[in-house]
Amino acid sequence: AFFKTVPMPSKDGEADFDRADPDHNVLEQIGFLPFLVPALTEESDEQIFTVLMDRTRFLAPYGITTADMTHPRFMKNPVHPECLWDGPVWPFSTAQTLTALYTLLRRKDSAYIGKADYMTLLRQYAASQKLYKDGRLINWIDEDQDPFTGQWIARDLIYLDHAYSFPTERGADYNHSTFCDLVLSGACGILPDTDLETGKRTLTVNPLCVGAWKYFAVENLTVGGVTFDLYYDEDGTKYGFGAGLALIREGEIIARGEKSLTYAI
Repeated sequence: AFFKTVPMPSKDGEADFDRADPDHNVLEQIGFLPFLVPALTEESDEQIFTVLMDRTRFLAPYGITTADMTHPRFMKNPVHPECLWDGPVWPFSTAQTLTALYTLLRRKDSAYIGKADYMTLLRQYAASQKLYKDGRLINWIDEDQDPFTGQWIARDLIYLDHAYSFPTERGADYNHSTFCDLVLSGACGILPDTDLETGKRTLTVNPLCVGAWKYFAVENLTVGGVTFDLYYDEDGTKYGFGAGLALIREGEIIARGEKSLTYAI
């Protein structure tokens, strides 16, 4: 019941499961990607998210592994190049999985995974973006990471093998992780949309952080040329706009909601 990549005989050929080497028959993190497009999945497909939160399958101490930890070849590649996808955590892949998850959860509830799970994964993802350097713990994001120690694998190999004289930090600030999007669109639930037929714009806010965060503020949020401030306050004591969500424009509250809101721009 898991989505898989299947070997193709040619770019114009048909997918053939029989061509897949049984030794390579492994659940991979890429199997969560179809949830990026709601039309590609059915409600029954959501059961695959149960292994995402399983600490013996995909949820390692420092992130989501790119392959199922129970497979006998998990992180057993005898060759150790910098770019391995047999288990290490890749911020690129983690961001894709979390985007697929918030795409699902902002749209509907699931019997297999929930908003609290998304926030657990986001919190873990944020905490993993660290590096000990010259005796200091600094904010850091790189290419791929050991799922059990948090060490940045490609970076360590480059330094150990002296494979490159430059750049000394090839993977530093590996900016395809879309971390800001996971916070703004996922945790804070901000979704601008445009009707392609009418051109009308709407701003929908459906945060996944409700229940995990007591408050948040997103200021100077510009959508369709209009600038807003957005506040969430669990009990109404933090910002002075009352409990729940408040959308502010030019100092005035223009939309409110307990846990979600929609505003036509």
